[in-house]
Amino acid sequence: PKCHFGSRRHRKKHVRICPPCPSRVQLMALSRRGLLGCGDYIASKPPFSWFSSEESHQILMLGLEDAGKTTLLYRLKIPGVKKTDIIKNISCVKRPDSDTTNIARDPCYHYEEFSDRYLKSYGIWDVPGNNTLKSLWPMFYRYLRMSAVLFVVDSFSSARENHQMLFEAREAVRILLNEDELRVACFIVILNVDRPQGEEASEDELAREEAVKEVLGVPEILALEPHKCRFMATSLNCAEVSASDPEWQAILTFIHNVYENFGEGSSRFYGQR
Repeated sequence: PKCHFGSRRHRKKHVRICPPCPSRVQLMALSRRGLLGCGDYIASKPPFSWFSSEESHQILMLGLEDAGKTTLLYRLKIPGVKKTDIIKNISCVKRPDSDTTNIARDPCYHYEEFSDRYLKSYGIWDVPGNNTLKSLWPMFYRYLRMSAVLFVVDSFSSARENHQMLFEAREAVRILLNEDELRVACFIVILNVDRPQGEEASEDELAREEAVKEVLGVPEILALEPHKCRFMATSLNCAEVSASDPEWQAILTFIHNVYENFGEGSSRFYGQR
């Protein structure tokens, strides 16, 4: 029989038609879409994400040197990490005591991002409290909008008996509370204690913690009208706490409530501007 492979009907049925090449306009659209995707990805990463319009709370964690700030930060960031591992890793960053005559022992700050049902997205800035970096504290809250300040105080080691250090911490708290950039920020003093997390404090421990609070001026602060609604003092074992512990969740809830009712998230704040 005669072959019909060369017929027009066969060619229309069996010949594969190549798709048309994209035009210059289509190529430009694809290129623009790719660039926008790259831009969105870069904008979602620090430091560019700090300046986005999406609400992201920033929390500043301060305190004198060796108060337990960095230990608290990485206990929250890395679930289950041991205190000994944190100390070992931090010692690699810090300089030995013999090398700190005229320079900072901890030469850098630490920053980590978190997510939570109360604050959604938030970041914690842990800034060392040595004499060198204390002068840089204002740089953080003057150029970044802070929703809260956590001030950590050593309340269990021998430094607890050093009244000069406690008076220095008291002065720092007083100055920070009255800074214009922090006037509506939530302010929380955290006493770093040594008892197991979640365990109730004994009467002696409570008495010691109350004595430390009195030296820090906590009762006077709570009696002042501008501060009493945004200030709290609590106790945490910074080496054992985790992000899911009720004590830490209570801190986040307090920050959220202050922000919504008295801070920059409230109508009261915008009415004062």
